[in-house]
Amino acid sequence: MQGARHTNSCEICSECDVHCECIFSGLPEGVVDSMIRSYSRGFTIFRQGAAAACVYFVRTGWVEQSHLQPTGKMVKFMAGRGSLLGLPAVITGKPYESTATAITDAELVCVPEHHFLSLVRTYPLVAESALRQLSHQALGTLDVLYSLAVKTPTVDRLWELLQDLGKSFGTPVKHG
Repeated sequence: MQGARHTNSCEICSECDVHCECIFSGLPEGVVDSMIRSYSRGFTIFRQGAAAACVYFVRTGWVEQSHLQPTGKMVKFMAGRGSLLGLPAVITGKPYESTATAITDAELVCVPEHHFLSLVRTYPLVAESALRQLSHQALGTLDVLYSLAVKTPTVDRLWELLQDLGKSFGTPVKHG
């Protein structure tokens, strides 16, 4: 979500202070208020292989997504403020690809599948934001594949990952 900005401000965005193009910007006030959920550290939000019931938007906190591959290897990645979880599963109608667990206390907006699809049909900005999120995920996946294909040294890949995380989730400080 680099380089993105608010197109309008919505109540959700002003409260959680996510500095990105929020999927809820442009919605009438109060549309998602009843969908805000709080999760305690360690709570499993959804499981890999479960039927997709909701799209989740991370307002605060951190969520670990873990994917168990058929080989038995576990792949983990982090989702922070502004991240959407479960979007590909809801759009395709397939089960969740990963397990999502709150690793800090977290507040998420849980948009049920039928309601999310209705929002996409009704509000073009929601559809555009969802496409943008999916495109960023696809491009990130391609970047990883390309770096593995050219056998970029692990240290260089780690440095790039840390820089990307800093740009997406970091907090600027004067020194450091």
